Amino acid sequence: MSKAETGEAERIERERKTGLAAYKNKDFKAAIRHLEKARKVSPDDISILVALGGAYLHIKDYQKSVDACEKVVRLCEGRPEGNTPAAEALATLSHAYFKLGDAPRALKCYRRSLAKYHGDIFSKLDKSKLPSKS
Repeated sequence: MSKAETGEAERIERERKTGLAAYKNKDFKAAIRHLEKARKVSPDDISILVALGGAYLHIKDYQKSVDACEKVVRLCEGRPEGNTPAAEALATLSHAYFKLGDAPRALKCYRRSLAKYHGDIFSKLDKSKLPSKS
């Protein structure tokens, strides 16, 4: 990697970290500004997309929230390690669809989110410690 490429990669990583920090501090407009810069270089970075979906939801740009979250769900499909970010994206999608007036779609996303989230939790449980069904 050349010095210029290394510098660019470091700048993008700084944008990503700054955007995620702004999101955690509830500065959603700043988060979007930084995360969109990072997204231009890493368009399939799931952490960036999940945060963008949430930030857009908070500033009431519901369609952009939907777009980011649907991409997360597509990227996580068929990947077991993708259950948690997909569940988070589906929960955000359910809120966005509800705000857009699409209650049936919101409910569908909410149910899918619960299934992914609980499926991930249950797979981590020690099955021997669960009560028997007899």
